[in-house]
Formats: sequence, structure tokens, C-alpha cells
Amino acid sequence: MIVDLSFSHNHSINDGIPITLCSLSYSSVDSAVSEIVKMGKGTGLIKINRKDAYRIVPLHPRNMYLLAITWQNVTYLDCALLRGLTSAPKIFSAVVADMIAWALHCCELPQQFHYLNDFLLFVHSSEQNGAGMLVNARQTLNVLGVPVTTQVQGSIYKPYLSWNRP
Repeated sequence: MIVDLSFSHNHSINDGIPITLCSLSYSSVDSAVSEIVKMGKGTGLIKINRKDAYRIVPLHPRNMYLLAITWQNVTYLDCALLRGLTSAPKIFSAVVADMIAWALHCCELPQQFHYLNDFLLFVHSSEQNGAGMLVNARQTLNVLGVPVTTQVQGSIYKPYLSWNRP
């Protein structure tokens, strides 16, 4: 079942969530480009797409009724954070994304960038093995129970972005 959490105007699930609790600012692409420039020529980029990122955040059983949908006399309760929920990006970033970033950093993947639902790993060809970084990142995410898409850009390492410093 597909549900629009913003329908109908003034009576939707999202209308009950104060927008002031949901404000969030993401890192910019310019910040990622600046990191590549700082690392210099030969810097590669590995992008890891997290599959159904919000779904790994469980709802507290006492709050499930807030997202209950009744259709044709059947009530459906969701057990995990929903993508269309106004507060989902803020909750995900505050809880899961920071935990993932810390775990990757502890696993010797310090050059990383969180952008929306994805992580970018930066690797300089002279310093580290990009394919090894990707394997390390995927193993770390697997241990944490964070699903990633089966098609990961960078599964065969090569510099996706090269930057020639002037």
C-alpha cells in the first residue's frame, strides 16, 4: 500500500509534526569537492548507497499507533521509520548517520562524507587501496545491519573524480 503522509491538507500525519522539530541542513556538494581538492590529484571517490535507509530505525511500540492507517476496515501499523515522514530525515541523521560515520572512522575510513542517504569515501591512489576501503566499508555496514544496494558505485575501484590542482 502506498500512503501519502501529507494528504489531506490539515488532517495528515505530517500536519501533526511541528516543522520546527524537523529542520535539518545537509552537507553541500561543494564541501565534498573542497575535500577532493584538498586531497589533491589522484583522489578517488567511492559512493555507498544505503538501501531503504530510514527503515533500519524502529518505531517505539507506543508510537506506532500515530502512523496507523485504516483502509477497508483493516488497520495497518508500521514498525519502522517511513520515508515520507516529515521528521524522518532529522531522526535518521541524528541517530543513524552519525553512528555510521563514527563506525566507519573507527574502521580506518576517516575520509568520508555523509550526503543525504549516502556516504562518500575519499581515497588517494598513492595512500590507500580503494577496493580494500570499499570491502572494509561494506563489512562494517553489514556488521551494523545497515543494508546497502547491491550495485555500489565504485565496486571496482577507480578514481571517479580526478582533480588537477592549479
